[in-house]
Amino acid sequence: MELESFLSVVADKHLSKFEILHHMRFLAAIAPVDITCLMRSAALTYALRKANYDAHLIIGISWQPFASHAWVEVDGQAFSDSLRNIAAYQRMQVIPKAFD
Repeated sequence: MELESFLSVVADKHLSKFEILHHMRFLAAIAPVDITCLMRSAALTYALRKANYDAHLIIGISWQPFASHAWVEVDGQAFSDSLRNIAAYQRMQVIPKAFD
């Protein structure tokens, strides 16, 4: 299933947030290009918001060594990444309504 097709039916299917995450991970795995955490998180945030979940795109940075990372939170909890993966990053930006 292509991303556009998936996003167009998300709201109609009444998928759980975990089903949406599963489908988005599958689409990223079969994509013909490398998918960055920002691209993956933006698409997931959009899909979750289309399905009426309170999803927020989070961008964080680590200073030593410098790195950045993006992830999705739903209802104030890390959703697309484990707490272990995001522990090293300081939240710099929360993008709550960019996809409405």
